Parts: sequence; structure tokens; C-alpha cells
Amino acid sequence: MPPTFLERLCASLEAAPLESVKLVISVLGLLGLLGIIATLVSMRVSVCNQIYSRWQALVFKFEDTAGAYQALIATTYVKGMADRPPGHTIAVGYLNLFEEAFRYRNSRVLVLWHLLPRPFWTSIKNSMRKQFQQYPYLRSFWEAESNSWSEDFNEFIRREIL
Repeated sequence: MPPTFLERLCASLEAAPLESVKLVISVLGLLGLLGIIATLVSMRVSVCNQIYSRWQALVFKFEDTAGAYQALIATTYVKGMADRPPGHTIAVGYLNLFEEAFRYRNSRVLVLWHLLPRPFWTSIKNSMRKQFQQYPYLRSFWEAESNSWSEDFNEFIRREIL
């Protein structure tokens, strides 16, 4: 039976000091690499949790704002309007959250995979389509104030959401 890692480690410690140092450095290097990978993967999880928690907060805000739903489905935004309907901050929140998710989707971990997993991103895109179709206020607000969001995000909305 071949020697275990621990047996090899003990044997190398008894060997020449330079060999022991090489082994310790190799083990520490491997542990450091594993730590970096674990950190990057945990970033992916924390980003998904952050988006999900912000989405939930927006849903609760929607519920707490009297008349928001009616305003979003029955009102159209006109640039420069003095009175903002109850759902205005909800529309702004949706658009900002969607752009943030878009930014995260285009980010990558170790240049290998997207920060947002494909099913999570698909769910967000489906929500975007639903919100843009269901709420004329949200869509008209985005169209009138599109210079408030980045051009690549606006192009994504035109190309894949509308």
C-alpha cells in the first residue's frame, strides 16, 4: 500500500530541510489556490442572494405602497410630469435592479463562467419581460428616461426584452 499524505509529510520532515520547505510551500500554495477558488465561488452565491433579497424588498415595498399597482398598469409616464404616481419609486427600483442584474450577468468568475447561473438569469429575464408588458408606466418611464441607464443595458432591453 502506498504511503499516505501524512506519512509522506512526516518522512519529508525527517529528510533534508530544503525538501521539507519545498513540500510545505507546495501545500500552502495548493491551499491558497483552493481558498481563492472558494472565495470566488462564494461571491457568486452572495450576488444571487443580494439580488434575491433586493427583489423581495421591492415586492414588500410594492405591497406597502397604496395605489402602486393601479398606477403602474393605468398610467403612462410623461417626461417632466410634476406629480409622480404612487408606483413611480417601484418602477425606478425595478429598472435599477434589472440593470444591476444585467451587469452581474455579464461579469464572470475566473473568466470561465457567468457570475449569475443560467437558470437565475433566465428567471430575471422572464420577470423583466413580464414587468415591461404588464406595466405601461414602467415601459414609458424607461423609454422617456433611457439616458439614465447605460446604452448596453438599453440595447439589451430593446433586443431581448421588448
